Amino acid sequence: HVEKLVLVRYRPGETFKLHHDGAMRPKTVFAYLNDVPEGGETRFPHLGLQVRPSLGTAVMWPNVIGSGEDAEADRRMDHEALPPAEGYVKYGVNCFVNARPQRDCSHIKLVHIG
Repeated sequence: HVEKLVLVRYRPGETFKLHHDGAMRPKTVFAYLNDVPEGGETRFPHLGLQVRPSLGTAVMWPNVIGSGEDAEADRRMDHEALPPAEGYVKYGVNCFVNARPQRDCSHIKLVHIG
């Protein structure tokens, strides 16, 4: 169950503080829409990982340990958006997969490729 896509923009000095996307969202996908040569990383401090924004790159991570009613938030996936350096802007799209239906999508025809 996919929530509405969320387009984000970060200018120099703008951040999204350390947070978790929630146990109701088993997976998150974040796609970078432009290159940011300096700053703007998505940082996962508990994993010691930073991802630099690069056009066409997406990062996907699980937000939970377990599944169904037993799923618990995996706090190792806490993350933050660091500010782009002066002169740069970061654009991205958040795609949250939710454990429950978010809207009626019966009008969408799914096609399996491969």
